[in-house]
Amino acid sequence: MVSRGGARGLREASEPTTSGEQLVPISHLISLASTQLKLATSHAHLLGSLLSPPSALRQSSPCPTHHSTSDDLAAPRPTRVALRRALKVAGWGAVALFFNEHVYSIATVSGRSPTLNPDSPSMIKDIVLLNRYAALAAAHGDRSGFKPGDVVAVKSPVKPGTLLIKRLVALPNSIVRTLAPYPESTVRVPQGSCWIEGDERYHSRDSNTFGPVPMGLVESRVDWVLWPPRCALCLSPLSLAPETRDS
Repeated sequence: MVSRGGARGLREASEPTTSGEQLVPISHLISLASTQLKLATSHAHLLGSLLSPPSALRQSSPCPTHHSTSDDLAAPRPTRVALRRALKVAGWGAVALFFNEHVYSIATVSGRSPTLNPDSPSMIKDIVLLNRYAALAAAHGDRSGFKPGDVVAVKSPVKPGTLLIKRLVALPNSIVRTLAPYPESTVRVPQGSCWIEGDERYHSRDSNTFGPVPMGLVESRVDWVLWPPRCALCLSPLSLAPETRDS
């Protein structure tokens, strides 16, 4: 390995001299190359000692005052143990992140409806389980992903960053009888969209306010009320039977 100064010296030595230039002695170049070689060799030995197993280190550099035992040879280096643990934590963290983003996640519901948070004076908010895989299935044409009557979590089309919990009333190409303040009495849901409403219909901002919602904004399906339990079971299934009306 030749340093920048050495390379320049070689270049200058190969070119004809002009006024103001000086040739670098060949002995200086040999000395510089020898120094660089020794430095690279020492770095290689240091890297090899860090990567070699503990048993190899002990065998290569025995200490005259210490006799190695089988326990010493089997004991891993603390830094390697810490690195192995860090890799395990990172691996499980990636699995947990994928599960939370694409399979199931937990959310707290704010606001009152007959289905969720029915006891509005209570300080306890409903904790629900969101089925995110349903959105992925629906995006790939699986009809079991969403169906009318499901309670879904939808990204607000008018307030970015807000997640709405609404009832899925109709899917694409369905005809829906609207409620005030929607300007038309009936509407056909466009392809790629859906119609959502709150269970407390006359006190809800939903499709009757902002119209059909793109299916891409439907983030997940609410499958369970985890807390508080409203029956003998700790996990109470969410009722998916809305009040029937023409659609």
